[in-house]
Amino acid sequence: MLFFCIGFAPENAEIIFEPFFTTKGRGAGLGLGLAICKDIVEKYNGRITARNAPAGGCIFTVHLPLAQQNPHNG
Repeated sequence: MLFFCIGFAPENAEIIFEPFFTTKGRGAGLGLGLAICKDIVEKYNGRITARNAPAGGCIFTVHLPLAQQNPHNG
């Protein structure tokens, strides 16, 4: 999945995944995208992190656990 990200201020690193947080102007988005992504990842016992890329923009990393075979399903 690709999307455009201009980067974020270091002081916002802890809040970029909060619902309704946005760096866009009024009417340019609701600020729910990253909050929804985080919620989905956490429902699968994973985690998502973000950092600014050296050349500009952001790098998002999603860590998900490996699937375990259910002993009841063979």
